Amino acid sequence: MRIEGNYNDSVAYAARLAKEHGWHVVSDTSYEGYEAIPRDVMQGYATIAAEIAEADVPSFTHVFLQGGGVGLAAGVASYLWEREGENRPCFIVVEPRQADCLYQNAIAGCVAKSAGSVDAIMAGLASGEASPLAQGIGDDVPVVAGESGAAGFAGLAVLMRDRELARKVGLDTGARVLVINTEGATAPSVYAQLVGESAESVSKRQCDWLQRVAG
Repeated sequence: MRIEGNYNDSVAYAARLAKEHGWHVVSDTSYEGYEAIPRDVMQGYATIAAEIAEADVPSFTHVFLQGGGVGLAAGVASYLWEREGENRPCFIVVEPRQADCLYQNAIAGCVAKSAGSVDAIMAGLASGEASPLAQGIGDDVPVVAGESGAAGFAGLAVLMRDRELARKVGLDTGARVLVINTEGATAPSVYAQLVGESAESVSKRQCDWLQRVAG
């Protein structure tokens, strides 16, 4: 069902429908009286971190995570926090300016609402013109990443443009960064507009890249 309003409005509408019809809400967004299922979903996100850890790759110094409802960030960060202990990486959470609820929480020291309008498609990361860097450089593997999925990498790119900020968080030549892409081209037309190429085209280039590497 499509309604007028933002993501939070849709969460409230779903809760109202569930109450009227005796349905169950399954969401990673919690609210008063609805905490158990979102907590389970949040813990489920830790599976991503567990699978990365099982891959037996060197430890990461930094992990960039999408903000939003904070389920992903909390799930991944809590798992790595417990697993790595004092050797845990630096966690950096990224969110758009107009959906800055986590930033406002940090300022207030308690749960707070975003200062701006909340855009469900992460429009705070959108650009009116496609960047040539979307093509990658050298022998980079092509990757399809949606607006929310690319948020972590966008935060990393912004930090690396400011040497002083990068230095403050320890992003130097010895840094090993983990970025998690959580979605593909969920809005194909928006993806093509921002990247300047369709998701199908990028996926084909990715397949060609993988075949070339394997061969």
